[in-house]
Amino acid sequence: TKDDKYIKAIDEVYSDFLKTFPCPGAASGNYAIASGNELRDIWTDLQATSRTLAYLNVLNWCISSDSFTPEFLTHLLSSLYDTVECIRANLYHTEASNHRLFEVQAIYYASVLLPEFKSAASWESESYTLMQRQSEIQFAEDGVQNEMDPSYHISVISIFYEMYNLALSNGVGGNLPSGYVERLRKACGFVRDIMYPDYSLENFNDTRSLGWTKSVLKKNFTKYATLFPDDGTFQWMANEGSKGTEPTGTYQSYPHSGWHIFRSG
Repeated sequence: TKDDKYIKAIDEVYSDFLKTFPCPGAASGNYAIASGNELRDIWTDLQATSRTLAYLNVLNWCISSDSFTPEFLTHLLSSLYDTVECIRANLYHTEASNHRLFEVQAIYYASVLLPEFKSAASWESESYTLMQRQSEIQFAEDGVQNEMDPSYHISVISIFYEMYNLALSNGVGGNLPSGYVERLRKACGFVRDIMYPDYSLENFNDTRSLGWTKSVLKKNFTKYATLFPDDGTFQWMANEGSKGTEPTGTYQSYPHSGWHIFRSG
């Protein structure tokens, strides 16, 4: 809309947020937050990660506005730095959880999109180590995400894809860990195999199947087709059979995770 009232609102809300809930480690540089600290839930885990990714996006939209003041830019950049440092110092307690991967995404995005930060290079280097580890442990040997939930499974693939896409878009794709993309092949195939013909999903564990609409799933298959152009089944799924190669086989097995899919055709 190019309406500056939105920029002013963001400035007002976020400046007040930072005043009300100051980063507990900013003054000392010690960003490790004790479990009993009331600010821990605000400056760590999903909240901090979501805020980092959201405001990196907000920065891109706001920067050309006359209402985007130098003062707010300073507030925002300082907060982003503190938030990334808090995430690094308080990584989610379960290494193989989707929460941990989400945190890695935030660190990596900040390192690539804000290279002016003095710590950006070390953030980026650390991100590649974390990405390598995550690409090894997020999925079982048969390719199914270890939390045994189709919605987490699809979301985790998306995070890996978005980091891959960010790297390519910013000319650092060559820095990605060896075998990074190939490790996603079985995981993407699992999504293809558990789909019903109408692109619907069952509700297993924490799956919220109503959110995985046909259009959403087709967009995900388009991503998979980009990752694996040699496998025409993903293009077929992305285009409802108008392009690509129709999947064959009436039985698919993911024995480590306990999934067995039978089809009539």
